[in-house]
Amino acid sequence: KDLPAFRPWLSAPTPSPLIDVPRFHAEPDDGFEMRGSGWLDTRGWLAASAEYFRSLGLRRTADIPAAEITPGPDGARLPDGTVAGTVIFCQGHEAADHPFFRWVSWKSAKGDILTLAAPDLKERRIVHRGGWLLPLGDGVHYRTGSTYEWDTRDTTPRPEARALLENRLRALLRTPFRVTAHHGGIRPIIHQSKALLGRHPAHPSLAFFNGLGSKGVLHGPLCAASLAAHLARGAELDPELDLRKNT
Repeated sequence: KDLPAFRPWLSAPTPSPLIDVPRFHAEPDDGFEMRGSGWLDTRGWLAASAEYFRSLGLRRTADIPAAEITPGPDGARLPDGTVAGTVIFCQGHEAADHPFFRWVSWKSAKGDILTLAAPDLKERRIVHRGGWLLPLGDGVHYRTGSTYEWDTRDTTPRPEARALLENRLRALLRTPFRVTAHHGGIRPIIHQSKALLGRHPAHPSLAFFNGLGSKGVLHGPLCAASLAAHLARGAELDPELDLRKNT
């Protein structure tokens, strides 16, 4: 935090005391405060986006197995006979079983997250210390996570993960809390922990957009803009992200 390159991203002056010691197991000035940080309610954003595109007549929903899509020189034919210029697959960790992209090397990681009620905490900032604690905005509920589990694609919440997260919370908080929800999910991580996007090397009517891991909110907009420019205007992709150059 004392390096000059970090100073534009740190609060100036840093609040003192930085930590509310009666509520946290920490020293009053332990750590630093970043400015310009935040979080995205991804479920709410996705629901609002879906409704927006539906209202414009630009959204259709259907369950189409990838194996029932036939790529060809004039586009990709769907089971109902519709021919799409390009079909983009954005399937998260489920793409590990994709019939057209079997060469992609995956190392996805499961993560468990808890939602909790802590009405005495009164913390409005996102706190990081061996994990993260996120206020949900109502002054009572928070979310905390997360675990890493590399050998499963089962999203069922695990008691062992809950115990680990609760122990981490007890080491952080002096105030009582009550767990109200427990969720499990899979981070879609591709080998070398980088996103891959672009057209299939043999079937250009099929495209791939995946591997954002746990940084989708940060990396997703730039990657999506890059893929859109590539598909619509033929713009070059970053070689590190280009699916065809990482086969």
